Amino acid sequence: MDFWFWALIFLGLSVFFAVLEVFITSGGILTFLSVTTLLTGIVLAFQCSPVWGGVYLFGVTVCIPVFLWFAFKIWPHTMMGRRILLQPEDDPALQPNTELLALKQLVGKQGMARSKMMLSGLIEIEGKRLNAISESESL
Repeated sequence: MDFWFWALIFLGLSVFFAVLEVFITSGGILTFLSVTTLLTGIVLAFQCSPVWGGVYLFGVTVCIPVFLWFAFKIWPHTMMGRRILLQPEDDPALQPNTELLALKQLVGKQGMARSKMMLSGLIEIEGKRLNAISESESL
């Protein structure tokens, strides 16, 4: 078998390892294998002929960005991607705080103190009793 055949075999192995890395957590081992087999394929392509090596190298430099774009496009839908990326509808910490939003709507409105306002106390605004903190000394 010629060098070009082995160069294509190593290119296929490189793509296989890279696809596995997208779906399986390996700690970089599959990425290392992918890069190593890719470089081995490039060396074997240049062993065949400089023209074949140049075409092979050009093809690899065009295909790798396309492959990476595709891999990152589908990665959030993989099991590993779903575990790493936060989904707003699943995480209660990422949901809007309705209590805080309701309190922000009360800013600037007037109310009555219902207890002695030492540093804090009970107030009533629009029929709602709330705890409040005084900005100044006791009243």
